[in-house]
Amino acid sequence: MPPRPIATVAARATIVMLACAFALALTAAPASAAPNEFKVGDKVEAEYYVGQWTEAVVLEVFPEGHQYRVKGDFNDNGKPIEVNVLHSRVRAFTGATTKPANRERAAGPPLKGKYGCSESVFNGDGYTSQTRGFITLLGGNRYRQGKGKKGRYRYEAGVTRFIGGGLDKSTATAIDGKRSRLFITVRFSGGDEARWACTRVGKG
Repeated sequence: MPPRPIATVAARATIVMLACAFALALTAAPASAAPNEFKVGDKVEAEYYVGQWTEAVVLEVFPEGHQYRVKGDFNDNGKPIEVNVLHSRVRAFTGATTKPANRERAAGPPLKGKYGCSESVFNGDGYTSQTRGFITLLGGNRYRQGKGKKGRYRYEAGVTRFIGGGLDKSTATAIDGKRSRLFITVRFSGGDEARWACTRVGKG
């Protein structure tokens, strides 16, 4: 029987080596789960409003839309609601959620200065953060939204209440107890509400 060509032997040896390598890869320890990969029933924390992480439970998983359907008390009123949030805005439960008790534990009234605000808005493909301009807290318990008319604000028992001006009848509490971060419930004249997360960006 004539000897096999060297090229054929080398090719078969290469195939055998590749097959062994593939087998080793299959038997290796499985890769860890991707970040924010949860299943129905998992207890998690979700950021429905920018800067506010709330305890929630996963109700549905939508891999195609990269979203979860979760249920939590996002409005801090004792009435849990169901919402859709992007995978990137859901994390494992840590117990470090931004609860009302934590926000109201600020060391005092919010710091004076200029605050940049944003709102979490649903756009059909998920929730996005949209800017809402600036609010400036001035001396003498006065404030101004953007370049609008000045109003006044009053701080009492952890809650800042706005009187007059563009935020009339709106309220704010500290995020994570920080006097430089505010969670504002904006109340419009027609009865609608919005929730903004505001961070101090300057002295005004």
